[in-house]
Amino acid sequence: MDKFQGLDACQNLVSKQLLELKDAKQEYLDDMEDSENYRDRYIEMCSRVYLKIRETVAPTETEKRSFKLPKIEFKKFSGEAKDFLAFWSQFQKIHNDKSIAEEDKMQYYYNPWNRNRKQND
Repeated sequence: MDKFQGLDACQNLVSKQLLELKDAKQEYLDDMEDSENYRDRYIEMCSRVYLKIRETVAPTETEKRSFKLPKIEFKKFSGEAKDFLAFWSQFQKIHNDKSIAEEDKMQYYYNPWNRNRKQND
C-alpha cells in the first residue's frame, strides 16, 4: 500500500468517527474540505512529476539516428532448409534494431525482393 492509500484509509476512519459524534457536523465538513484540498494537491504534484519524467525520458526514446543505408547483399534463399536460418537471421537482426527507423527497415526489406523480381523478369 502506498502513502496515498494509507492516508486515504486514515481519513476514512477519521470521517467515520466524526460522523458518530453529536454536533460535529461543521468539524466533519471542514475536515472533508481539508482532505479534498490535500488530495487535489497530491494528484497535481504527481501529475507534474510524471510530466517532467516524460519530458526528460521521451527525447532519448524517440531519438532516431539518420544515416545512409549501407549496401548489404542479402543472401538468396535457395529453398533448402539448411539455408533458411542464415537468410532469416539477416531480416531478424534489422527488425530487432531499435536504432533504425521503421522507414529505413522497410528499405532493407524491400530491396532484396525487388532486386530478385527484376532478375526474374
